[in-house]
Amino acid sequence: MFIRVDFPDPDGPINAILAVRVDSVQGFELMPIGVAADRQCSGIGSRLLTHGIAVARQAGFAAADTQVFASNARMLRLLLALGFIPVRMEYHRGPEGEDLVHLKLRL
Repeated sequence: MFIRVDFPDPDGPINAILAVRVDSVQGFELMPIGVAADRQCSGIGSRLLTHGIAVARQAGFAAADTQVFASNARMLRLLLALGFIPVRMEYHRGPEGEDLVHLKLRL
């Protein structure tokens, strides 16, 4: 499922994307987001994640899961600031050997 959130112009270019995986057994997962390079650090990522979390709450999920490479310090800081907690690490999972951090937010 893709969630489109237009900030601020619905007819303008797509500056960011958020996809989620919804499964009745495995739960609600926020997939990695993408924000255009010239729009990063402008609050779009935070708004996308906040909206995704609201969708999970409205759908009645008890938690939201996500993952981020440990080398992506900005995204890791953002997720921690939103209340996500690290629950598991996978080592050497990225194309350049990066470690993958799995996080969970209790709703």
